[in-house]
Amino acid sequence: MGVAIAVLTASPFLGALAQDNATTLASWQTRTWPELKTEMLARANREAYPLTGLKPDDVREALSHIDSLDRDQWAEAFTAVGDRYRTRAETELHQRPDVARDDYYQAWLNYAFGRWPSPNSPRNLESADKAKAAFVA
Repeated sequence: MGVAIAVLTASPFLGALAQDNATTLASWQTRTWPELKTEMLARANREAYPLTGLKPDDVREALSHIDSLDRDQWAEAFTAVGDRYRTRAETELHQRPDVARDDYYQAWLNYAFGRWPSPNSPRNLESADKAKAAFVA
């Protein structure tokens, strides 16, 4: 970032832009877990991004197993919900393929959210792999 600021300060206009950007970055903070949980529940209830398609009760269930911003705990909670849908889809596949399709879709959504925002931990990677498998099922 130091190089970028040095380049931006070469002109008065860009220098002012860099100064304003540095102030904005300095004032930015991560939400606490309780704040994030509250926002996620609100978004799930109105089907807002990034929870579009996830069932609010499933989100509530997953969030009840999370007590921090730990990536692996996040992935484990949403993967467990996805596993439940995948298991149900596998048992329904031959007799009720339309229901199985919907359950695979819910499994995929939960697995994909378990790897969200990026697969950057062991459990996030596992959730991403399960999302791919549910998608092609």
